[in-house]
Formats: sequence, C-alpha cells, structure tokens
Amino acid sequence: RDRERFPLPSPLILLEKMGVSSHASVINEFEALTKDAGRIQRETLREILEQNGEAEYLHNFGLGGRTDPDSFKSCIPLVTHSDLEPYIQRIADGDTSPVLTGKPITSISLSSGTTQGKPKLLPFNDALIHSTMQIYRTSFAFRNREYPIGNGKALQFIYSSKQAKTKGGLTATTATTNVYRSEQFKHTMEDIRSQCCSPNEVIFGPDFQQSLYCHLLCGLIYSDEVQIVSSTFAHSLVHAFRTFERVWEELCTDLSEGVLSSRITVPSIRAAVSKLLNPNPGLADSIHSKCSRLSNWYGVIPALWPNAKYVYGIMTGSMEPYLNKLRHYAGSLPLMSADYGSSEGWIGANVNPSLPPELATFAVLPNIGYYEFIPLEKPEGTGTETEKGTAATIHYVEAQPVGLTQVEVGKQYEVVVTNFTGNRYLFARSFPRGLRVCGSESPMFSAALTNRCGSCDRLISIQAGRHREDSRVSQLHTGAPIRMQKKPNAEHQHRQEHREGSAVGGGSSSQAAGGGKAGGGGLHKPRRHIDGDRPLRGLLGAVLRR
Repeated sequence: RDRERFPLPSPLILLEKMGVSSHASVINEFEALTKDAGRIQRETLREILEQNGEAEYLHNFGLGGRTDPDSFKSCIPLVTHSDLEPYIQRIADGDTSPVLTGKPITSISLSSGTTQGKPKLLPFNDALIHSTMQIYRTSFAFRNREYPIGNGKALQFIYSSKQAKTKGGLTATTATTNVYRSEQFKHTMEDIRSQCCSPNEVIFGPDFQQSLYCHLLCGLIYSDEVQIVSSTFAHSLVHAFRTFERVWEELCTDLSEGVLSSRITVPSIRAAVSKLLNPNPGLADSIHSKCSRLSNWYGVIPALWPNAKYVYGIMTGSMEPYLNKLRHYAGSLPLMSADYGSSEGWIGANVNPSLPPELATFAVLPNIGYYEFIPLEKPEGTGTETEKGTAATIHYVEAQPVGLTQVEVGKQYEVVVTNFTGNRYLFARSFPRGLRVCGSESPMFSAALTNRCGSCDRLISIQAGRHREDSRVSQLHTGAPIRMQKKPNAEHQHRQEHREGSAVGGGSSSQAAGGGKAGGGGLHKPRRHIDGDRPLRGLLGAVLRR
C-alpha cells in the first residue's frame, strides 16, 4: 500500500531500501524527494492523518477522516504542550486506547526543557525510530561522499539515561535513550559503519564517570580502527578529552598490564571491558610517547586515532562556545555538526558536511513530517537586526502559514511541525542566521544561534537538558526546580545524569502553557496568546536568506 501511495518512498520503505543500497542511491532518493517536496508533503500529511484517524484527539475536533491540508488546517487548532498534557498523562497512566495516536505508544520520552521545573512527557513510538534512522542514514551518505570511510569503528561518547516506569508500566527516559535501546539503532550503526568501540554495558552503565573512562579505554584499544569520533553534543566531546588529560597515564597502565583500573566498580561494566583488555605494553608505550610530545594537548585526537576522518556531534546553537576548545583537540580534523531535531522530533539533516559548524545547514526531509511556515513580519518602525536587536529579541507579527515549497528567500519564519506520532509542540529554537532555499524545492536552514535567555551573558547549556535526565525523572514528582547556571560546569552537570530517580506518573496536568525555560528542546512562552481555529503546531523560529 505504501508503494502505491508513495511513488517516492515512505519513511519505512526508504529505510528498508537504504539498508541494501549504496550511499549514492540514498543521496539520489533524497534529491528525488526534495525536488517533489510539494506532492510528498501532501502524501505525508495524508499518511499521518490516516494512521492516527482513530485517535480520540482528532475525533474531538471533527476532522471526520478527512486528510487534505485545508481540512487539517481548518479543524485542528494551535495548542501548546499543556493542552496535550492530560492526554499524555492518560497514556502514561496506562490508557491503551488510541488517545493521541493510532499506533501504540511504546514508551515515554522526557523533554530536554522544563515547565515549572518539571520535564514534559512526550509520547514515543516506532514512527520516531524510523524517522531518526532515516535522518542518520541520509546525513551519513552525504558525509561519506565528502569523507569516505571503510569498515571500522566509531569512538562514540554516548550514554544512556536512567530508565523509570510510569504508573501504566511504560518506560520513561530521554529520547536518545529510547533510540539507543532499539534494535534499529544497532543495525543502522552497522550499516553506516559507526559501530561503537564500547560494549553496551558501558553505554547503558549506571555511573557516568566510569562509562566515560571506559569509552576512552575502548577507543584506545581499537585506536587503529577508529574512523569517527563523536558524541551527541560538542560539550560531551570537550569534557571527554578534558578528562583524558587527567587520566591518560592510568589508561596507559591499564593497557600495559591488561588489568582494568580499580576505579571501575560496576560489575557489568568491569566484566564487559575486561574481556576486551589484554596486556599490550607496545600500545601503551606508543600512546604514552605521543601524549608526552603533544603541546598543551593540541591535536590529541588525530595523534591517538590516526585513521579518524572527522569529529561529529551537535555543534550549533548553545554548543558553539565549545568549538574553539574542540578544534584545539581535533587539530587538523574537520568538525561536522550533527542533524537538527529535539525530543519532540526531527526537522532536518546536515547534507553539507564540508561547511564549518558555524555555517551548518540542514535540509528539511519532506516525508518524515508535515511542515508549515509562519511568516514573521517586523512591526513598523523596526530597523535592522543590528540596529534594533537580534532575530531572537525582535517582537515579530505572525502571518498565515505557507507550505514547505512556498517559502521566500529573505523572509523570517517559524516552522510548524506535525510528525508521525501526532505530536505537535512549540520548539524552543530560533535561527537568526536563517533558513535558506538552495537548489531544491525543500528548503534548507541554518541554526547557528547561541541560545540566550535574559542578559546577554547567560548561556543556556544543553547540558542542563541532556545531562540532567535522571534528575528530571525524580523531579516529575518533587517539582524541584532545574536551575540554569551562568557559567556551565560540565563535570558537575554530567554527574546529574545518574542521580537516583523514582517512577514516573501521577503528576499534575495543569502546567501553564509554554512557561518553561529554554534549553535543549524545551518550550518557550509563546510570543503572544494564540487562539482560534489554526493548525496544531510546533514553532521553530527561522529566517530565509540568500
């Protein structure tokens, strides 16, 4: 049926085809999708609405089985997360009827941002896994065209968060953890030659510092095979190599003697890594010699991993302040920014990997969600951004939304996202460097904003989102505030990841709309009160540029 409905592949079919085809064909299919973006968008919305046609939420607004864009826009209103929260809470509490989605919700994701000191609960199912894998494979195909790699391994500094259970028995954790624990993630990493050096026991270990130490050790064990050095966020890479500066001699001792450091006390981690560790004094001496010759650790990554082709991770937005230090560690290796998305869903893939992170652009994939763009007009008397402020501070006037293929170069937009799970949220992102059309009907945007809140020196660190995840699990009950630090302390915030958490559920569903502070993929307060019959949207500030 999908093949009949989608002459160009649906997300699932494209995912299956990419598993057996060359990376060149992945690029060709991407180009075909984006060049016919208007039709693909209509078909994608139809697919979303048919899959979720039995959902209580759509019935409540009288969509009546209609799947065309006009009916969708006229029937489904614009809401914030707080409007959906009662539905999501019912799912978390064990309601198995089609509340928000036609397909079952398999787990709950905890948002990076917070509202009233608590994370938001977000439905998660296989549809998000499919779109995530498509994003991964698409961006890898473009990276591999620029920087080809063979069969090897990736030194990935990735970490699972603590997993709790909701009142209804669903697993509640972060979106990244939900992805890591899926079988599709493992298969995709094999397909795109990005298998992690570390065993699963390290990734899913309960102690962050022990997992980090073992990531470094496993990376050194496979130092000749490593072709990619990556992490979810740039700050995680910087923190990893700052840690390496302190423990490198201990790591050399482990390699030389073939005995794991006594600092590793978690039995599962210790057993798994010990199986990989054999006495190798030659490797230990080589690493010791290379480290001793480095000047202030400049170029440590290519020195110890000579076959690495690039360093990869999210490097835009509030990760930009870490780039100078990361470049110091990377030496001559290029830095590549990862794809763009949040806990609520994906927006675009990085298909221009040769650009530096500060200029990274992301292509909207027209078959992983339905996108609209709300033009933002400056009020009369507003000068240029340089004269009157930045795109993030100017109070724009919203106009009626336009489709993915109707955006105009030079105009600023907020991006409206409807994904396959039926989730539509207000994203806390804005892009003063803009969204620009280049070469196809599907726009590309850049996201080179260092997110700020309030005074100009108050950086919002995504560490507060990604690495406080287990803290957020327990705070679902306590309501304890999650604070932003003026000067982010990476090591302190990393430790938050593995605090003791309690089961999820039973929380109040009366949180104010958009009242949370920014960070990660959290929600901002809307620019103005919104009501009336308008599409249910996730808004993402963007500007078109030449």
